[in-house]
Amino acid sequence: MKASIDMTPPKSSQLKHINLNRKKKEMEFQRYSEIERENYRLLDKMSKIMVRNAAESVFGVHSNLNCPALDGEKARERKTRMVLEQNQVLLRRILQTKPYYSSDEWSKHSLKTHGIMQHMCRYPNHVFPINGQQPAKRPDSSLGLSDSVASERSSASRKKRL
Repeated sequence: MKASIDMTPPKSSQLKHINLNRKKKEMEFQRYSEIERENYRLLDKMSKIMVRNAAESVFGVHSNLNCPALDGEKARERKTRMVLEQNQVLLRRILQTKPYYSSDEWSKHSLKTHGIMQHMCRYPNHVFPINGQQPAKRPDSSLGLSDSVASERSSASRKKRL
C-alpha cells in the first residue's frame, strides 16, 4: 500500500458560520458609521460657515445665527429663568395649601407613643426623649452602674493595687 496525503479541505471549513467573522464585520460597520456621522457633522458646519460668510463668523459680527456660543449662553439664561418661574409657582402652591397634619394632634400622638414606650421598656427611655425634656445623663461607669456602686468598685480596685 502506498502512503498518500488527504489534500481535501476539512468539512468544517464548508460551514458558513465558521468562515464568516461576524464580530469583525460588526466592528467595521460601527467604525464606518461613526466616520460617516462625523463627516455629516463637518459638512453641516462647513455649509453653515458658507451661508454665514466666513469672515464675519471669525472676525466680527456675532449674533445668535453666527455664534453658537452666545446662543448656548442665552439658552442657559432661558432655562434658569424657566426654572425660577417653576420654583415660584411651586412655592405659591405650597404656601396656599392647608396642612394635612395638625401639630397639636401630632404632639399628642408623640406623648402617647412615649408613654407606651415607657411601659414597654425595661430601662428608662434615653433614646427618644419627649420634646422639651433633656435625656437623662448616663452614669460615669461604662457598665451602667449607679454612682455609689461605681465609686465602691473604684475604691476597692485602688485598695487591691496598694
